[in-house]
Amino acid sequence: MSDLNKLQKLALAQGLYSKLGEVVSTKTPDSLRSELDERAEMLYRTDGIKSRDVVINGVKVGTYSVRTAKAREAVPATFSQVLSMRESEDVFADAVMADVDVLRGFVMRHARDFASLWLDDFGEIPPGFELVETMDDPGTPAQPERYAGTVLKVDTEKLAMALGPQLPGEVVHILTDGGD
Repeated sequence: MSDLNKLQKLALAQGLYSKLGEVVSTKTPDSLRSELDERAEMLYRTDGIKSRDVVINGVKVGTYSVRTAKAREAVPATFSQVLSMRESEDVFADAVMADVDVLRGFVMRHARDFASLWLDDFGEIPPGFELVETMDDPGTPAQPERYAGTVLKVDTEKLAMALGPQLPGEVVHILTDGGD
């Protein structure tokens, strides 16, 4: 079958891999793959085409498909209400004016605790505090399904069968059994 030894087969495979890597690279803007990816993206965006069969000499050897990111529904922002001190001087003055025996230092260092205790004891927001809405999560806008790249799947045995007479024997062996 093959006149090449294993090292020679490996060298052939590595040479093909190196050169073909340039052709199929998605990172090189002028590669064949990048060119076809641009076309696939355009066809997806304009006509909604997501997949094409790859047919060589009448044999389906694979598929070339657009990958998409799924559509996401909008997630609304969430808010909660917390007690927030307006101005520290007003809180102490209001507390003293209301005849509440509270130490100024406690109010300053433990404003939330103070507000919580006041709310528990009197059933209302303490003087100098207000209910403020804070954003817990900004949410996310809705996103439609969108282009995320391409996938090329090739059945190497079918490829070798479709191109067999047109390929050198060593390439057919690499495609069908890894060159062993």
